[in-house]
Amino acid sequence: MTPELIELPERFAAFAARVESRLDRVDKFIDEQLGVTGRVESRLQAILDDLHVLKGHAPGRAARDHVETILEQLGLTYTDLLDRRDLVGLLGGAASDIAAHDRQDFFRADLVVEARAADGTACHVAVEAEYMATLRASDRARRNAGYLADRTGRPAPSWPACASTTTCRPWWTPARSTGTR
Repeated sequence: MTPELIELPERFAAFAARVESRLDRVDKFIDEQLGVTGRVESRLQAILDDLHVLKGHAPGRAARDHVETILEQLGLTYTDLLDRRDLVGLLGGAASDIAAHDRQDFFRADLVVEARAADGTACHVAVEAEYMATLRASDRARRNAGYLADRTGRPAPSWPACASTTTCRPWWTPARSTGTR
């Protein structure tokens, strides 16, 4: 027997040990990478959650920052910005016929403005702002404008409007509604 054949079992055992050691290191690396991937996914989800919150606040802020532009597009002039306390006061005790979730949604309106038409008539504009304008936002704006028209005791019109920030600058479109202007 040649020396190579005599050393073969020993060399094979050494080779098998190196392969086993390498596989152990690869398995350990895979386990570490699975941990890293899990942590990265967790952090990414936290960032996405934060971004969702920021995107949720941005349209309302843009609408408030550009209230004059919204009113100009509707042919109205600014009188006052109504806050939640004002909205609660507008509905007052007469709000018992409005479902609680609709009432709370009204109180959380993105923007409600008191304005004047060219003829001096006082009116309200109910704006719902979303990152990407939807039919749901338009429906909320119409509903809120209807509440304003019905509950203020004014014969003045109420205007629904939607705002979107999906482009580099905000844009507004009046929502169409029966019973509101």
